[in-house]
Amino acid sequence: MSGFDYNQFLKEFDFVASIPGASRVSQPKAVEPVKVEANGQINAGTIEVKEFCELPAKLRKTINEIRIQHGKEPLKEPLLIDSKVIEDFYGKRDECVYLMKNRFIKSLKIGMTGRREERFRELQKQGWDLVDIIETKNFPAQRLEKIALSTAKIMGAKMGEEAFTHYFEGWTECWPIETYPIESLKQVFIDFQNILSGLLSTGMPFQAKIS
Repeated sequence: MSGFDYNQFLKEFDFVASIPGASRVSQPKAVEPVKVEANGQINAGTIEVKEFCELPAKLRKTINEIRIQHGKEPLKEPLLIDSKVIEDFYGKRDECVYLMKNRFIKSLKIGMTGRREERFRELQKQGWDLVDIIETKNFPAQRLEKIALSTAKIMGAKMGEEAFTHYFEGWTECWPIETYPIESLKQVFIDFQNILSGLLSTGMPFQAKIS
């Protein structure tokens, strides 16, 4: 619905942005490599669980066999499932980012989903009507959603307990229309570009992450 080149948008702005008010997120910790002894062997008795989970399945099996032989508890296997199994059970995920309006609480909402029909049915029962949608096939819907929500906050949108007196599902993703009135998702990303361009031109040192 929105006439906007989101592929190009993410190529251009996919970095740590200098935006006050954007949500700060911690960078994922790098997994330390498994400690190898001087003789080139791995000590199966002292290996850490976080290291164990990063190893190939065959090596995990061998390590646990050795631990059991020496009277030590086996380390827990990571709980993994093939994504194909999920697709077979639920169907292929076609993710999208959406903008909705609620006529009862006079609010707007931005979200993302991989179960469009099911999610939209739930939201419509709560009074939400679809305003705009972005089909996301070649880029992550979650990243666009977070950029959009961070931008909305910077532009004055009041969310969660800042705006609503009673908790309801998804209240951190919606805001009273009057605090940030928009009619399309395109407007949010144009606002983001304008904010970023303005801050970069002033050389502000503040660093905030959008991810």
